[in-house]
Amino acid sequence: MPSLPFDNTRSPRFLKVFLPGLTSQTLGIPPAFWKHTNRLSTGTASLQGPSGNIWPVNLITKEGHTFFENGWQKFVRDHSIKCGNVLVFRYDGDSHFKVQVFDSSGGEKEDCFSVKPCEDAIMSEADGDTQNTRQTAVVFPASWSGKKNAKMKGRARAFEHACSFRSNYPTVVVIIHDSYDRYLKLPNAFSRAHLRKMSTDMLLRVPKVGEWSIRYHCHKNPMKYALSRGWPAFFSNNSLKVGDSLVLEVVHEREMLVHIFRA
Repeated sequence: MPSLPFDNTRSPRFLKVFLPGLTSQTLGIPPAFWKHTNRLSTGTASLQGPSGNIWPVNLITKEGHTFFENGWQKFVRDHSIKCGNVLVFRYDGDSHFKVQVFDSSGGEKEDCFSVKPCEDAIMSEADGDTQNTRQTAVVFPASWSGKKNAKMKGRARAFEHACSFRSNYPTVVVIIHDSYDRYLKLPNAFSRAHLRKMSTDMLLRVPKVGEWSIRYHCHKNPMKYALSRGWPAFFSNNSLKVGDSLVLEVVHEREMLVHIFRA
């Protein structure tokens, strides 16, 4: 499944981590984002999801801050956005945003590529972009305070730094969560495109640290991909924690470089 086409132009972007208590009903646009745009006016904006379909939302201003309001809840519901999912917004002008949705593994949520508005079909847009980039900018609202939110800020920062990594080889960002001390789940679309179609041993190398022999597991029914045997040692030896972001760089079909970004 292809990624939402993000071109290489310097269109303004911002990133948000979805927290149900803060972002379920409205989503604030970071104030520092304004310096990259002609200030948006209140009224109707459009959010283009990974499927290419478009959801209208209201732009409102409260106490000097601008939010997505009416229509935002529908976008969240239709895309089944959960706590900890990461959304990257690219502003294309004329109150139009393109949105990428990442799950807790750091891969794009594949079911979002086929989402349609649950009620009336609003509109759809053909997009001819073919280039892809993970370049993002992240700004955190001042309202994020307290231990839990500070932890989420650290995780989002690690993810943002991982997204800024550039390579001539295929790469994918994976976010460490609770079960990943035993195995590392890999995004299906990325694995199909760049890794072997059968289980095999692989080499993981952390630059200037060391290398580990890992079992790459390809399970075909249902299709799942993971790093299994040898992964717990890699996890422990590199002191990985929940919320850390990894960039996996495929330099050979049986060898990956791993770049670690700490939360």
